[in-house]
Amino acid sequence: MSKKSILLAENLAYKLSIDKTLFQGVHVNIDAGDRIALVCRNGIGKSTLLKILASQFSPNIGSVLCHGLVYYLPQISTIRQ
Repeated sequence: MSKKSILLAENLAYKLSIDKTLFQGVHVNIDAGDRIALVCRNGIGKSTLLKILASQFSPNIGSVLCHGLVYYLPQISTIRQ
């Protein structure tokens, strides 16, 4: 992990079942000050990946190293004003 890196994920994979893999071989490196976007079609695993990065889910394969806290806020929030 580089000096200013806040999150590093290596070789992530997540399987729903023996024959259904959402994603594999994912590498993420986020440095302080980076602006990122995650864009792909529905059902590909974006929310699952973000939950793994926020330590809400564990990957089947790979590792996540994080300096500080990572939060996941779902699209449909239950937060009331």
